[in-house]
Amino acid sequence: MFFFESKLKKQNRELIYKTITDPNFRRYLQTSPARAMRLSSVTEKNKLEIQKVLSFTDKINSQITALADELLCSGGGCSIAK
Repeated sequence: MFFFESKLKKQNRELIYKTITDPNFRRYLQTSPARAMRLSSVTEKNKLEIQKVLSFTDKINSQITALADELLCSGGGCSIAK
């Protein structure tokens, strides 16, 4: 049982990583979750898990955007476009 649980955790980590790093996959997961997950159909439990992953990804992207803005605009204002 431990092997199965660790394998499942690894798959979940991989799904989250791919969703965060691959915008095309993220859109595919949103529009065609069964195909993206390579499932014949998506159960209610799958749908909830996918929504959690997508929500988690949105939060991470928001944080990354905020951090990037802080880094790029530190020291007295944004001067990148100049």
